Amino acid sequence: MSLYAMMVGGGITVDAVTSNMLPITARHFTDNVAFIAVLVAMNRICGTFVQPCAAKLSDRHRGAAGRRRPFFLVAWPATLVSVGLLGALPFLLPTGMHHTTLALVLLFVVNLAMQAALDVGFGCGEPLYGDMFRARELGMASGVRALVFSLIAATMAYVAFPLADRHEFAPYAMSMLFLLISSGIAFVYLREGTPASPLPHKQPGRWRPLAELKDRRLAWVAVVASCTLTADALGTMLHALFVVETLGLTKTDLGYVAAVGIGMRFLFSYPAGMMADRIGPRAVLLFGFLTFGAAAIGLALFVDGLVGLYVGSALLAIGSTCANVPLTPILFSDSPPERRGSIFAAVQFTRGVVVSVATIVMGFVANLAASFRVCYLGAACFCVLGIFAAVEIGRTVRTGRSALSNGVNAADIV
Repeated sequence: MSLYAMMVGGGITVDAVTSNMLPITARHFTDNVAFIAVLVAMNRICGTFVQPCAAKLSDRHRGAAGRRRPFFLVAWPATLVSVGLLGALPFLLPTGMHHTTLALVLLFVVNLAMQAALDVGFGCGEPLYGDMFRARELGMASGVRALVFSLIAATMAYVAFPLADRHEFAPYAMSMLFLLISSGIAFVYLREGTPASPLPHKQPGRWRPLAELKDRRLAWVAVVASCTLTADALGTMLHALFVVETLGLTKTDLGYVAAVGIGMRFLFSYPAGMMADRIGPRAVLLFGFLTFGAAAIGLALFVDGLVGLYVGSALLAIGSTCANVPLTPILFSDSPPERRGSIFAAVQFTRGVVVSVATIVMGFVANLAASFRVCYLGAACFCVLGIFAAVEIGRTVRTGRSALSNGVNAADIV
């Protein structure tokens, strides 16, 4: 489990580099904030469109190397090379070329290649978990993955980014190291097992990204996944400004608060996965939504100092972990092997669109309200919707209204 988590985990370093280093690198070439925002937004845009395409194509692929593995063999090395090129671009191009159109085009193309290659790996990584682990193992596998992700995130935050003060390329180099490990695991250790049911060689008909959501349970799963991702996004999008400007705390305090969040994710990832396998993923999911929603309301209405901020941030991290870890077992515990990529594609496309629209709308709302606290209220609203959707998932399974639930132990799903 830890090897598979490390293989996928290299990709999250690219997300960290995109959020923290890409704007700084782009400043070498342009002062246009809108262009820099577009570069950063490519991470979300590619996640919405490339991941579903890669997941669907991996369902259809047949070869001696497996269904999903060949995609990793291309995606991770391509991501590694593009990360290196992006970080080195300010040093490879002469200073006199930095503010030319050619430099901007190169910056855009290399960033686009990096984000697209990354999402090919992520798009195949999720259905791979459904292929490799049984229903009662998916929670533990997802928990171990979240644990490894938190360790990698901590390494980037407290080792790689401080080194950027010495040399700007340091975070990119650290990301390349993790991607090299991911590539090595994909080449040497990744082996796909034989699916329990035979796979058709061709899947007729055009691909429609939302066609799988005709199944009632999958539609509610897509709502749950959208609520989880959107609550996370709204709870963190203006969190730094809330800490520094609204509460008047220092950037050092902001760093301590971030450390509390990383620590809580580390502590609760494995227990959340274990409990998802023992008592069912839906119970853990409901606990996560309740905890996250309560913390978001507390931050929005009651927190005015450092102690309350620590408590609220810790509960946000716990709720986020407990809401995210059960998603993989809920999504794949009863999915047919030949459609796992297609199912993930539908869910990923849905939540990508929802979170993009929600963050834009909430940005305008926060601007009109002249308050960063409204973002937490928006996150709490999505938690309420997520709780309702989680209840509906159980209802559709118990009443047999899901075409996928026939012959599947309901305890593996709910």
